[in-house]
Amino acid sequence: MERFGCEVHSFDPTIDYPEGPRSPGITFHHIGIGRNNHTNVYGWKIHTLDEIVKMLGHEGRTIHYLKMDVEGSEFSMLSQQLLDGKGDFVLDKVEQIGFEIHYRLDPRLAIEFYQRAERSVRSLQQLGFNVVHWEYNKVVWQRYMFPGVERPVSLLYEILLVKNGPDTWDRSTRGQKEARLDDPSKNLVNT
Repeated sequence: MERFGCEVHSFDPTIDYPEGPRSPGITFHHIGIGRNNHTNVYGWKIHTLDEIVKMLGHEGRTIHYLKMDVEGSEFSMLSQQLLDGKGDFVLDKVEQIGFEIHYRLDPRLAIEFYQRAERSVRSLQQLGFNVVHWEYNKVVWQRYMFPGVERPVSLLYEILLVKNGPDTWDRSTRGQKEARLDDPSKNLVNT
């Protein structure tokens, strides 16, 4: 990405790596991304996407490519942006999202996770994001049969979303509770 002239910021609170510029176009930050700003039990600093944008002084700037591999916290980050109604909304400025998605083994035991994931995905679609590529994560080869799904599925996928569709998302509903989860005509948000 640096060779294309991109300004790259990488983030990882889990590794012991010096913070700061790695080369003229790449800067490493020792923080993670999540649903709220906090320091977790491991002492890692976690910030929301909008807080990271502010920290970098990038308010109003376009993010051409947002890559996330946050080991299961991707829907938490998306929930803060799409469902909670807290913090500045910055996904309007994102053109592409590449991320590793982590699903839960038994959807019956993780219904809240799957409901939040479904609402986040629906909101992304309404924002104009479309899946242009997906593949199984090649590290985990095991496949599972889920109720109602005809083929074996993985718990990890690599997905690329591109904002190339119409933006129909009603931002005024961000942060509002929705009583019915089964009404596809509603823009479902945090319950």
